[in-house]
Amino acid sequence: MKTLKLLSVLAFASLTSAFAQTNDVALAESSSKEMDRYPVRERRISKLDPSGFKYEVKNLKVNSPYSDLTNHIFRDKFVYSSSKKIGVFKSKIDPKTNEAYKELFCGDIAKNREIKHSTFFSQKLNSEDSNETYVSFTGDEKTVYYTKTVKEGNDEHLKIYKAVLDLDRRNWSDIEMLDFNVEGFDYDTPYITKDGKTLFFASNMPGTLGGYDLFMVKIAEDGTMSKPVNMGNEINTTKNEKYPYMITESEFYYSSEGHYGLGGYDIFESKFVNNKFHFPTNMGSSINSISDDFGFLINEENAGYFTSNREGGKGGYDIYAFERNKVKQFLDIQINDEEGNPITNANIVIKDEFNQIIKNAATNNKGELKIEVLPYNSYAVYIKKEGYNQSIFGFEALNGDEENYVYNENIKMIKEIKYIELEQIALDAELLFKTDKWDVNADVLDVVVSVLDGVDASEIVINAFADNRNSETYNLKLSEKRGDAVKAYLLAHSTIKENIIKVNYFGETNPKIDCDQCTADQLKQNRRVQIIIKKRTVQVASN
Repeated sequence: MKTLKLLSVLAFASLTSAFAQTNDVALAESSSKEMDRYPVRERRISKLDPSGFKYEVKNLKVNSPYSDLTNHIFRDKFVYSSSKKIGVFKSKIDPKTNEAYKELFCGDIAKNREIKHSTFFSQKLNSEDSNETYVSFTGDEKTVYYTKTVKEGNDEHLKIYKAVLDLDRRNWSDIEMLDFNVEGFDYDTPYITKDGKTLFFASNMPGTLGGYDLFMVKIAEDGTMSKPVNMGNEINTTKNEKYPYMITESEFYYSSEGHYGLGGYDIFESKFVNNKFHFPTNMGSSINSISDDFGFLINEENAGYFTSNREGGKGGYDIYAFERNKVKQFLDIQINDEEGNPITNANIVIKDEFNQIIKNAATNNKGELKIEVLPYNSYAVYIKKEGYNQSIFGFEALNGDEENYVYNENIKMIKEIKYIELEQIALDAELLFKTDKWDVNADVLDVVVSVLDGVDASEIVINAFADNRNSETYNLKLSEKRGDAVKAYLLAHSTIKENIIKVNYFGETNPKIDCDQCTADQLKQNRRVQIIIKKRTVQVASN
């Protein structure tokens, strides 16, 4: 395995722009208002939500009978904090832990991921009578953000500091406590993005949902910082969240005691997509335990380190190394026409639950397309072929962690009908729905039934829609429920035959009112089912 290295500098363009659009005062005020408007979600999940990854974990020889904590990588050295003592050096005792005050160490990373030749990291940053616990470096490795305890009256609190590397003296200089630290509260586990423009950290300061919450701060070109913004109730809970870390601009890792897990702190991943952090996924029982698991650090080769006090360790908290492997599973799509003949060169677009395209390809000469999918993820599949009606279906990879499992989907495409002459009766009334509901309005549908009784209908088209407030996959399923509910009512209360009813599920596509930041009335109008009664006089099947 190659030496664990710092990732290349990432742009974090969308992350930074999300902050840049708002001034400091508005950031603080909007955070407070959102907390009042949306209380913490109580999500009851019966079992652990697996991640689609399997981890191979091992305890390291560098661990001592005291607490040893994973930090970050600096110039190919592994940086960690520990209460252990080296040689004749002795430290004062921290009354909160009854261990020596933690100091920063570093060591070489061996091929087997062991840490060798440990020594103190920096005499400038370390001190005998305070804890130095977590560090994070900018991508150019010229600036460090770190935590240390300071005495405030009869107590000690963690604060976040910043220091700049003096290349001439080969030491850290310009050490300063960040301005947003408030007396009487803790500021812990900083993580700075590689471009140096966004700082994440944990704190129990006023404005949290409970315990320690994760906050973020934007940093301008001149070094000035915005006011801290709470990351909200998708990330935070009424318990503790700490240890933020990003491997790419869309993968955000942290540890939480409040989200569904095995016990203590568990490691989670949240996707940063479309300028927002989404509800997190537990990284699974192959890395998490019933004890505390945190300090997740990973490289581009899916290897890294984390900290745990799980059973079998050497004492206190230990550093663990891991390698992770993605569980490979596949979706095998077969496209045929109504006679069972394969449809070649049909265009298939597959999107994930965040509406990101993960595959855009065409079927082969057997009408087949095979793609890799990640277990426990949802997808939306769109199939187009000239001369045929578009086909859309939702898919979830829910068959456990079985390696190389293949899901089979057989899709029949219907030839498109072009109408030369058409008598069409479009009802003025549309069926509107409440948010997340598919209960039908009997008064409106009884009007439809009365119309059907007086018309020799050749086709009834039910077009079902949803607004755009959830994922595309979710909205597609919601429109299916609405369309099917209307169809069931018409069949139960009229004499029409099922074979003349056609139901189209559009999800959030083809909205009545096209809007991004929709008003309540616009959202209401987009939550609808449209019913069209057709009387066909001439029809021609397209070639």
